[in-house]
Amino acid sequence: MVRGRSSSVGRNLCRAGQQERVEDLLSPPASQKKSQSRTLADSDDLDDDFTTPKTKKPRLTEDERLEVYQEYYNWVHKAKKRGPSPVPALREKYPHLGKNYFGDLLQNNAKRGTIFPRSPPGRPRSYGEECNVMILKCVKAQRAKRLCASAAFVRNEMTRAGWSKVPEIDWINKQKLKLGIIRVPIKLKPKLNTRLFVQTLCIYSWLKYHFNQLLFGMRTLCLKS
Repeated sequence: MVRGRSSSVGRNLCRAGQQERVEDLLSPPASQKKSQSRTLADSDDLDDDFTTPKTKKPRLTEDERLEVYQEYYNWVHKAKKRGPSPVPALREKYPHLGKNYFGDLLQNNAKRGTIFPRSPPGRPRSYGEECNVMILKCVKAQRAKRLCASAAFVRNEMTRAGWSKVPEIDWINKQKLKLGIIRVPIKLKPKLNTRLFVQTLCIYSWLKYHFNQLLFGMRTLCLKS
């Protein structure tokens, strides 16, 4: 057995009054923290506002909104310099209105032409598989003519077919991308048919005639000089 100063090296020695449990020094687990927060929320020592849910501010009806707008508009454009402001009386009548509410009404009327909120657009329309079939049919027919089947052309064909629900141009363009329809540039030269041959021959004859006239004029000028 080792004795002397080196006898306590490597040992965790302390007195009985200095001993402490390690569990008491660690932070409590998450489940215990949640239970403590619940007890704090359910205690009666806190105010009632701590547990009451937040409520939305009441909105004005269409008649009330129109009344507020008319009074404020008449004061701004007619009696702003002479009469008192109607804002304090309106805010006393409708206490949930803010300071900038009246000015925002005038700005909304100037920008959108109305003081009433717009209705949401709702869910987009859904179209069936017949729209995809019609798009592919129009693209195939136009490609046979070496033309591009635009969204406006596809929409006109649907209207001619007597469809009751015709999709918009933006929807048709997006659907063409989903179907993999893209514009491909034509690199091949068109075949020379009878009509193109006659047009080319006429252009060649016209150019040949004017070129000969130009040469004849230049020769005459050279002989005179």
